[in-house]
Amino acid sequence: MTYTPIAGLFVVSLGASLAVMDLAVNVAFPSITAAFSLETRSIRWVVICYVLTYSSLMLAFGRLGDRIGHRQVFRAGLVVSVAAYVLCALAVDYASLLAARVAQGVATALLLSCAPALATLLFDEDRRLRALSGYTSLTAAATVAGPLMGVFVLTGRWYRSRH
Repeated sequence: MTYTPIAGLFVVSLGASLAVMDLAVNVAFPSITAAFSLETRSIRWVVICYVLTYSSLMLAFGRLGDRIGHRQVFRAGLVVSVAAYVLCALAVDYASLLAARVAQGVATALLLSCAPALATLLFDEDRRLRALSGYTSLTAAATVAGPLMGVFVLTGRWYRSRH
């Protein structure tokens, strides 16, 4: 089965959007502090573990993508993302939540280090600027959608807190 470059661009943009949709976590801070009986200032580690991990690994994973292939690194990022999200959802204590956030940081570094290269390499050289514009537009839309989705999940009637 062959895919069009536009479909590939959509998949790459959607995968990279997992990183920017992490902004939804900020909306959940009150629920997280309540669920784990945390002091408000302790919540910063939820962000620090994630951001420090992905920002420190992006260059290394970009180089890895150059060596073994951007597609392989990106796919690994998708697999690790799924596992990390499941681990976050199943976290029974704050330490396991922080460990899962580190895993999310690894996944984000894998995804973001190769997504722009994949987005542009899907197209001929004369169409790469448009491809990059489409990629950034889709991820920008996800930046807005993430917190909105977080609010929906936290205020939706079907959402039930564990505590």
